[in-house]
Amino acid sequence: GMMMGQFLMSTRIYTGEASLEEIEHLGLKRAYIICDPFMEKCGRAGELAAMLNGAGAETRIFSEVVPDPSIEVVAKAIQGMKEFEPDGIIALGGGSAIDTAKAAGHLYGSMNGEGRPLLAAVPTTSGTGSEVTSFAVISDTKAQAKYALRDQALVPDAAFLDPRLTASVPPAITADTGMDVLTHAIESYVSVMASDYTRGLSLQAIKLVFDYLEKSVKTPDMESREKMHNASTMAGMAFANAFLGICHSVAHKIGGEYGI
Repeated sequence: GMMMGQFLMSTRIYTGEASLEEIEHLGLKRAYIICDPFMEKCGRAGELAAMLNGAGAETRIFSEVVPDPSIEVVAKAIQGMKEFEPDGIIALGGGSAIDTAKAAGHLYGSMNGEGRPLLAAVPTTSGTGSEVTSFAVISDTKAQAKYALRDQALVPDAAFLDPRLTASVPPAITADTGMDVLTHAIESYVSVMASDYTRGLSLQAIKLVFDYLEKSVKTPDMESREKMHNASTMAGMAFANAFLGICHSVAHKIGGEYGI
């Protein structure tokens, strides 16, 4: 029989080299930057803060993101927001930073009664696709469980896909995250929820991975980085609408249990 379908894509995406510069045009007055300790140590969070300061924003950096975002870290991030009262949250990093920002921003918004501040994602890995999805995975370290949150309010308002930001990623991580992109694209393609709209994105993401992943790991240049960054987000757009398969549900269970 005929199925009713829908396709939703609500994140404004800025792509290409130098797209990060566009963050100045968000018009933020108080920007809360969420990242992991390495992003602060290597100076990238500071550069982002300086860029925002130059555009007239006050900034605060929260750099306590951990690899599997935990309930404790989300609570700490919310605490910092209560003190700083941001009008914008910027997640800088991989899926962990983005998921932490999504969960913290959403909860902060529901607590302060004014709704969530603007949420922008600046992915530094090509990667999880988290910058365009309504999911956030939060770990409960005590219960050794992973909770997949899903809410339209978790979708970031803007994503800045600047390939320059993936330059500091070690080759092994570039390879791992690139295989994750391929998995997202394949699982969403064969999903029972797939449609013409999602399959177009899945297929193009698969093609880009085959054309550019190896180069982005072995002899990376700006083109291969940019193409993998786009592939990651396109696969995210596909699975945001078509969802993933058994491979990911098994991974969640095993990941929560054994931390792999």
